[in-house]
Amino acid sequence: MGSNVGLLKYRSEIIREWVETEVLRQVSIEKKLLNNDNFVKIIETSKKELAASIAIQNYLDSNPIKIAEKDLISFYNNNKKDFHFSNDAFVVNLASFSNEKNAIAFREKAIKNGWNEAIAFWKTDTSVITILQENILKLSGIQSKRILRVLKRLYKKEISLVIRTELNNFVVVQQIDRINKNTVPKFKYIKDNIKESYLVLKQQEMIKKYLDSLIAKKKVKIY
Repeated sequence: MGSNVGLLKYRSEIIREWVETEVLRQVSIEKKLLNNDNFVKIIETSKKELAASIAIQNYLDSNPIKIAEKDLISFYNNNKKDFHFSNDAFVVNLASFSNEKNAIAFREKAIKNGWNEAIAFWKTDTSVITILQENILKLSGIQSKRILRVLKRLYKKEISLVIRTELNNFVVVQQIDRINKNTVPKFKYIKDNIKESYLVLKQQEMIKKYLDSLIAKKKVKIY
């Protein structure tokens, strides 16, 4: 019920934005605002900015950055302050099902054969809603009070009983680790975030060098 209401509200907002844009477009046409000098300047500036963005994206696509594990580790060690967590968090394995029977069967297999094997067996089942592996959940972002309550009580590596959430999903969770407030998570837990930050930095460096070379080559003066 709640998700349907949210979806309808989202659709309503999109429709309203479209209507507002269309009405204002018609006003601009009626008042002949599209022919004034200011509008023409805005269009020309937009074209230049779009052309520049396309050129930069083409350059980046043509020069992919190769990232080695050792580069990420070095970047992580030299920039740890940028990756500290301001809130407590858990590193978890989590599986959510639409029915309790399958959630119980998954838990039994996870206890007997290990979490990874249970995931491999169940991941294509239609009752599976969510599967998370070594995923970081910040305490402030855990919406289910029942899951949060269970997580706080679990020992490391312990697999919970099946938790019936407030949305009537059935969740099995395993606490892998805990990240304390104002500490830096282990590299393996935030590797994707580190890679993204490293890539952005390297792309910025590449773009600067590329633009500097173009300016020098074309002898463009910057005032």
